[in-house]
Amino acid sequence: MTEINAPSKIAKYLRVTVVTLIVLLAIEGCCRLTEGGSKYRPNDVLGYELVPGYEGRRESVNAHGIRGREVHSKEPGVFRILAMGGSTTWGHKVADDETWPFYLEKALHDLGHDGVEVLNGGISGYGLEQIVLALEHRHLRALDPDLVL
Repeated sequence: MTEINAPSKIAKYLRVTVVTLIVLLAIEGCCRLTEGGSKYRPNDVLGYELVPGYEGRRESVNAHGIRGREVHSKEPGVFRILAMGGSTTWGHKVADDETWPFYLEKALHDLGHDGVEVLNGGISGYGLEQIVLALEHRHLRALDPDLVL
């Protein structure tokens, strides 16, 4: 009897494994379809960067390649802060209006500093070298921040 049960147990485990893999692949496919593609693209200097115009379920990338609302030329009298960093600045797994740069701007406005805007330049996985390179090659010129955090 032991010999007969061994193949049936193996077949049972094999069926369970195949069904589990099919379910996981289906879930992965659904997630990819609802996410709208990758938010990253290769970059020769930085390794990778955000795709301008990306729209995810809870996150967006503007035309400048940073998170959040569109950014226009700095108006006279506006003090622009650019928050740089990795996933904690980017706000991994949270909506655009749940990141700490968003809350910093809101807190400053609540204190009466309406002429301050805070931009979220964070990118998940970036280290100090990539942050400095992003500032040198793009953000300082394009965004004209008065302060970089």
